[in-house]
Amino acid sequence: MILKQLCVFVHVLCMLGAFGGLLMIQFGLPREVRDSSETASVAGRLASMLIGVGFIAGFIIYWLNIQYAANNHEHLPGLEHSIVGIKFLLLIAAGGFMGLTSRYMKAQQPGKAGIYRGMSMVVMAIAALLGLSI
Repeated sequence: MILKQLCVFVHVLCMLGAFGGLLMIQFGLPREVRDSSETASVAGRLASMLIGVGFIAGFIIYWLNIQYAANNHEHLPGLEHSIVGIKFLLLIAAGGFMGLTSRYMKAQQPGKAGIYRGMSMVVMAIAALLGLSI
């Protein structure tokens, strides 16, 4: 159970860090700093790394839940499988939006990059709300 608690802690910490970092970039930095490709590259790399680590930690939590249920001759509810599947797809989409943000920053189109950064934050917020429903 300590492994599961550690994974939950890492998952929540990574997701909060990625969301908070994106929020800080989008609304906390001046436009000239936010729209530079160097800042976007570093911030995008950090956010993508946090999303990836949080994704792996979430997968470990899900696997541990399945193992615990199997050891007790139980089954996880179908709703939990659906929510976890949707969360994983949303986190993959958030990572994809971060990649598009980086691409548009390199192409010197900060308007589109800001839109994709915002879309990434919305997708992460929806995934977090789904996670709270489990």
